[in-house]
Amino acid sequence: MTLYERSYSFLDPNWSDDPVVENDEGTRTHLGQVRSAGQQYIAVIIQEITDTENTIVKVISKDATEKYEVSVNKHAVLWDVNDNGEVLLYTETQSGETLVKELVCLSSTGTVKWTVDLSSELGEGSVGGIEIGTQWAGIVYNDIVKFYDVSDGSEVQTVDTDINWVSNSNGGLYQECYGSNDGFTLVYKGSDDKVVFVNKDGDIWAHEPLFYSSYIRRLWITGRDIYCGRVSVITRSSTSGSGGGMYDYHHWYNIMWRTGEKIKVAGNNTPDYKWLISPCGEWAVLAQNSKIVLYYAKQTELVEINSVDYASGQSGQQSIDLSFYGKYAIVLHDSNEVYAYQLKDGVVKDSLSNPLQSRAVMVCSD
Repeated sequence: MTLYERSYSFLDPNWSDDPVVENDEGTRTHLGQVRSAGQQYIAVIIQEITDTENTIVKVISKDATEKYEVSVNKHAVLWDVNDNGEVLLYTETQSGETLVKELVCLSSTGTVKWTVDLSSELGEGSVGGIEIGTQWAGIVYNDIVKFYDVSDGSEVQTVDTDINWVSNSNGGLYQECYGSNDGFTLVYKGSDDKVVFVNKDGDIWAHEPLFYSSYIRRLWITGRDIYCGRVSVITRSSTSGSGGGMYDYHHWYNIMWRTGEKIKVAGNNTPDYKWLISPCGEWAVLAQNSKIVLYYAKQTELVEINSVDYASGQSGQQSIDLSFYGKYAIVLHDSNEVYAYQLKDGVVKDSLSNPLQSRAVMVCSD
């Protein structure tokens, strides 16, 4: 079996004929992939099985061609890519008895642009989340957010938010934090059911999304617009389970503004539904087992625009992505087939198999 990645170009709507990442299963392991905020590039992160301290980074542009592949002799833990094709890695690499913890920034040609050693600062801890934009990069750990200049790695701001970072990964489905396309604003999942926005100037906004109840609550930030002015959030809460009965979970699908406004679509016990905002911030999709529903996000309500039935024989949604202006969506179904849908016209565009079950991410100009 061969491990591979493929890109899909809606400018020429066909899956690429040849894999853009291809390697022998016996020598490399796929760690993950992430797209830039404005859907210009995807970074694919691979590890050599025989050398786990070595990380291979392959960057793919939105025309489904490889921008570069580079090997970094460090063990990557977190990664992000910006709209220029620059990659930020957080690495933890064993050197003798010391675990060296670094930020590594790769240029748009794959060379090491700068590194920042965080070992002393972090002590026994680790970075929780990272983001890189075209001008600034950010990290979050504990209740600290730091920003760096992408041009040289110099630290430009440290913000103590008093709200601890909480993992948002959900098994690798979501990023541990998100950044705006310029990196000026970072958003993370915080303690006490807060969604926390922080910018390079030190401003902080923290809001609680909408929940069905105050009982057994959880939340996940599933995406953001390019400005980190809006985010899509799934919340889960429960009835009290009084009388010894089973808990009745309710999932609500939120759009939240940095300034505190929030709207939602209500669902019941729907843990497998996927919810995502478009990069432009005006659209959102709810993938719900047999169909995709497209919404327009006003500040006062979510307006249902259209729904598209899944392709024949397909069900479930392991992951989804939505194009910049909400015209297209891709869905990784339970069959491990990725389907592309044209939402506003209700058209099934194309499909291909995804034996890795890797998270579906999109690069697209619509």
